[in-house]
Amino acid sequence: MGTLRRAAGERPPAQLGARRETVTPSGIRRVLVAMDGSPHGEAAAGLGIDWARRFGAELLGLGILDGAEGGPGARARRGVTSPRSPWRGPSRLQP
Repeated sequence: MGTLRRAAGERPPAQLGARRETVTPSGIRRVLVAMDGSPHGEAAAGLGIDWARRFGAELLGLGILDGAEGGPGARARRGVTSPRSPWRGPSRLQP
């Protein structure tokens, strides 16, 4: 298997865990987090919040209305009356 990894250009296993310097991506302005209520979604939300704080970025949450929840009137039931005027919370998180 080592030969296949080298042929594919992968690093040998001893180097896979090597630590490198952290590079801060200065171009991050927004962090989008999907909100589906799953355990994986909750973990991703925590990571998204951390990144938004770290980079001083805007944090955006995305939820998809599905099935009966997404039928006519669903937006009004959630307090959103126009697709052009969604609720907006604080745009920046404090460190």
